[in-house]
Amino acid sequence: MKIVLVSPFSIQADNISGGVAAVSQFLSDALLSAGHEVTIIAPGKSFGEKETRGKLNIRWLGISRIPGFLIYANLQRGKIIKLLDTIKPDVVHFEGSFGWSIDCPYPYVVTIHGIAEKDAAFGGNPIKSFIASNVIKIMENKGRNGAEQVISISPYATNLLKDKLKGQIHHIDNPIDRVLYEYPVNPNPREEKLMCVGVVGERKNTLGVIESFINIKKYAPQFKLVVCGVAASQDYYQQCMQKVRDNNLENHVEFRGNLARDELYKELSTSKGLLMMSKQETAPMAIAESMVLGVPCLAPKEFGIPYMIDEGVNGWFVSESTDDKQWQRIADSLQGESWHKLSANALENAKRYHPDSVAGKTIDVYQQAISKER
Repeated sequence: MKIVLVSPFSIQADNISGGVAAVSQFLSDALLSAGHEVTIIAPGKSFGEKETRGKLNIRWLGISRIPGFLIYANLQRGKIIKLLDTIKPDVVHFEGSFGWSIDCPYPYVVTIHGIAEKDAAFGGNPIKSFIASNVIKIMENKGRNGAEQVISISPYATNLLKDKLKGQIHHIDNPIDRVLYEYPVNPNPREEKLMCVGVVGERKNTLGVIESFINIKKYAPQFKLVVCGVAASQDYYQQCMQKVRDNNLENHVEFRGNLARDELYKELSTSKGLLMMSKQETAPMAIAESMVLGVPCLAPKEFGIPYMIDEGVNGWFVSESTDDKQWQRIADSLQGESWHKLSANALENAKRYHPDSVAGKTIDVYQQAISKER
């Protein structure tokens, strides 16, 4: 099968940046292993520029100085169709953007990775964010209305968009790096630390993560917090640093920036838990990656997270209203023998994210798209 994935993708082969880019990398690797021909079409470099990475073909869309929300569903979409006409694929898979898929002349599938208009509403200039959110909502709804085969990575996204989606919906988890399934997972020794993985910013609510860590540290004073991710803005980063200083946590909270994947996996594999307090998520890859490494997760009981975490089984639900008794129970679990059961349950749950399993289910959807077109 000749497959094209239209998706954000890493400009540098050894530096995967962003959740959707990572998903496309792991899925394309699994599709290639299954014997299919795969081409990526992605924003970046110069329009039409070709690149080959092993068996993977890449065609770049170029970079524009015009804000992406103004051109992605029109000018950029036109460039995508031009490239598709030179490739002539059996099926096209749009990762994360319905706007790209409008009037696609080939059999196609769209994966929902998030609610784009909600994501655009966070951070940056509030006027620009408001305009971008509304423009994106219009274009995404047009694409949602026309897509006949839709993959949803979480029932949360499906429920939010159920009135906008007219096509057949298939629930398939995001794939995770197969390297993780071969990673040595040893429950002992683990460092007394929690990890926070993601952009340091308002949507990931890093300030809320620090506040939650303060609550845990009351009952687990030896624990430290390692924050991995680039800062969305210097202003927000400085707010985080000020909160650390105000609570005398300089020796207990470490900001590591954007880590290479091997280094990130090493940090996760030696930690006791992942701590997340996001204000908007769909199916966070950080949770799946942590569970593959036997790391229980602490996160809000919101968005798509409840479909990934079972309370007290492989993690805990936390929020700004979590009381001291619950924080103490969580801290006791992180330090006690029950942690080993939580870790084992996380490992068992992680089987659903294996790239070969995800690729097999995805190929079935491709075949349905092709059959229906014919």
